[in-house]
Amino acid sequence: MQFGQAFAAEDQRVIQELRRRFKEYQETGDSSKVPADLQRAIYTAAVKYGGRDEYEAMKKIHDKPKTPSEKISAIRALSASQDEALLKETFEFIGTNARDQDVIYFFSSLGINHKARRLLTKYLQDEYDTLYKRFEGNFTLGSLIAYTVNFYSSQKDLEAVERYFKEKDTSKYNQPLAQALDSIRARAAYIQRSTEDLKEWLSRK
Repeated sequence: MQFGQAFAAEDQRVIQELRRRFKEYQETGDSSKVPADLQRAIYTAAVKYGGRDEYEAMKKIHDKPKTPSEKISAIRALSASQDEALLKETFEFIGTNARDQDVIYFFSSLGINHKARRLLTKYLQDEYDTLYKRFEGNFTLGSLIAYTVNFYSSQKDLEAVERYFKEKDTSKYNQPLAQALDSIRARAAYIQRSTEDLKEWLSRK
C-alpha cells in the first residue's frame, strides 16, 4: 500500500525502484521481485516512464499472461503511456487485439490518464458505429460512453459532449450518459463558484 501511494504521489525513488524491478524481470525472467500486490504499480511505472521497449514488452505480457490479473495489469500499463504515438497504438490495439470483456479495462484506464483523455473521446467519436455495434447487446456500452466523458469539468466541454450526443440514439445508454453529464455540470459549477470565492479571498489580502 505504501509503495502504491508513493508511486501515485510520483516519488522518484519509488518510480526508479519499480522500473528497476521490471527491467530485472524482463532481463532474467525471474518474477520474484514482482509480487502480486506490486504488479500493477511495477507494470504501470515501466510503461508510463519508459518508452518503446517497455511498451512492446507489455504487449507480449498482455498476449501471454500467466494469470488473469497479470493481463489486467498489462492493460492498465498499456493505457498509462505518456507518449501520444504509443497511446494511438493502444487505441489500435483495442480494435484489433482486445477481447470484448477487456475493452472496459482499457477505457477506464485511459480515462484516468490525463495525456489520453481527449484522445479517448476522439477515439469514441471516430469509432462510434463500430463500438456501438460491438457492445449494443450488453451494459458495457453505457460504461464505455461514461468513461470517455465523465472526467471533463468545464462548460465548454459539457456543451461539446451534449452537442455530439444530441444526434445519437442514446436509448441504450441514456442513464450512464445522463449521470456523466450531471458529473460534468457539478464539477463545472464547483470550479466556477470556488474560483470566484478564491478571487474574493485574494482581493482581501
